Amino acid sequence: MRKKSLILLSTLMACGLASCSSAQGSNDLNGEEDSYFDKLDGNQEATSMSKTHLSSRSYAPYFDSDTAPEVDLSKAIYVDLSNPIADNVNYSKNKLSITAGGTYVLFGNLNGAIVVDGVEEDVQIVLDNATIKTLPSQSAAALVFKSSAGNRLLYVQENTINLLEDSVGDTSVDGDSAVIQAKKSSLTISGSGTLILNSNGENTTGLKVKKNLSIYDTTLQINAKNNGIKVDETLYVQNANLTIDAGNDGIKTDIEPEGLEAAFQYAGNEYAGFITIISCNMDITAKDDGLSANSGMYIQNEDSNVIKITTNGGAPTVVTESSSNAADGKGIKVGGISYVDDKGKEIDVASQLEQNYFLIIDGGQFELNCNDDAISSKGHQIILNGVFTIASGDDGIHSEYITQI
Repeated sequence: MRKKSLILLSTLMACGLASCSSAQGSNDLNGEEDSYFDKLDGNQEATSMSKTHLSSRSYAPYFDSDTAPEVDLSKAIYVDLSNPIADNVNYSKNKLSITAGGTYVLFGNLNGAIVVDGVEEDVQIVLDNATIKTLPSQSAAALVFKSSAGNRLLYVQENTINLLEDSVGDTSVDGDSAVIQAKKSSLTISGSGTLILNSNGENTTGLKVKKNLSIYDTTLQINAKNNGIKVDETLYVQNANLTIDAGNDGIKTDIEPEGLEAAFQYAGNEYAGFITIISCNMDITAKDDGLSANSGMYIQNEDSNVIKITTNGGAPTVVTESSSNAADGKGIKVGGISYVDDKGKEIDVASQLEQNYFLIIDGGQFELNCNDDAISSKGHQIILNGVFTIASGDDGIHSEYITQI
């Protein structure tokens, strides 16, 4: 059983801690959220919103541990990338196209790109010591899953090291702008091997998924010119080890509504902009935010799990009011939903929806060295358990409504 104590080891350069009250409550937010929040003191209006909010959602898709998907290799098609001739595979002009559903085991080296397009059946790709690098002239990602109703699984074989890279020709202007991209579809990554993603194109992201991304068991190393991982809807990570060096955000959900009406629709969608992390180790170095979700984030780690985040060079040596106002790069962030108007101004969704935004941390070790806030929520946040070492150029722990430790 994990310890239920919380040790806060702080070097908080400037710590803004919103209304924080003490409670002895249930650790099970699935079944006893009312009894937990009944014990909250302080802002009664915010407390009421918390109870209404937590009891209104079905948390099973977020909080419950899931089982990592496996692959059946009995009918797999093996593809030697050095000589890509196989069933249901076309290779032309340095592009390998998978044309039918099934399981494909990729091994060897390919100087080109892999595309799964026009296939409505399920596709499983197994990486078995594969190296895939797009040519300098190519604007494509190393691996692209285009829109489909079928399931897409990328399985990283145990005891293998796999490397994927895009090229300098993959730009945000006319390319896929990612090393791996799932366009208009969801993606699952599983398997206990190692996957290395290097982005070389201007402003390219390591892993970009249009809908939902799930990662199980994999050791993932990402070096990205732009974001490390960018998901438009939900991200679920379990039993994984992630190391990310990003020129923008480390890991983010990215909801960009085109107007106020669309922003309200996103804010009412409980699946939009949510990150779940269970029993993971992470080492994130980012120019901007480290872990950033729109509507909610839930972290449930074991005592041995470590999440280390450094943003925008870390906390400055000297902090002043003006420097904290200008700070950039939050560590763990739930930022809410906003939209950009026709004058380029970013507008937050109206405050009555802020109860939809929350951050919950339950367990693990956190080493946060951040130029801006270390832990920040646009709505509520609950810290149930964990060991925290925080250095911050602005607030150490901040929320717009309730902070409950």
